Amino acid sequence: MKIAIDIDEVIVEFVEKYLEFVESRGVRRVDYEDVFCYELWEVLGIEKDLVVKLFDEYNFTEYFKKHDFVEGAREGVVFLRDNHDICFITARPKDRIKETKDFIMNEFGVFGDKVLFSGDIIREGKNKDEICRELGVGVIIEDNGSSSLEYAENGLRVLLLDKPWNRRVEHERIYRCFSWDDVLDKIKEIEDENL
Repeated sequence: MKIAIDIDEVIVEFVEKYLEFVESRGVRRVDYEDVFCYELWEVLGIEKDLVVKLFDEYNFTEYFKKHDFVEGAREGVVFLRDNHDICFITARPKDRIKETKDFIMNEFGVFGDKVLFSGDIIREGKNKDEICRELGVGVIIEDNGSSSLEYAENGLRVLLLDKPWNRRVEHERIYRCFSWDDVLDKIKEIEDENL
């Protein structure tokens, strides 16, 4: 089965580290559980341009370079790599291509041509849904609720890792997963359905 995997908050933690970083730059502290949407400028109560500026600065700090894995993600990705056709699709900025591809290669032995960069709510580019359709991907593992809804409406099956910012999202093609064990179980179910 062809499976696409997001990186930030699916494989590695991002939001908590970003919140710590912006607090160190004078932005008010927001707890992880209080992140109610993916549009962090709304959560932080600051201008979108400042979020983008801080995000760009964050990407060149130790916060970005230190990869704390989401629990179970490393083992889960290795299992998927060994048993399925996987790729990684991320909305990380283009100036982080080398670091991101190196990270995926070093951790999972997956070559750079399987690490793709999409546009997002901040930057221009193809969205993950378009990339998945071009590659024939049928399942995506994601944390962004509004994007997941779009993917599901366009026919993708979405394994949505439960996060505070996506808890209101529901769709018949979105499967909420509370852990990487849930992700692997759901992939097995989907696989069994396709036999």
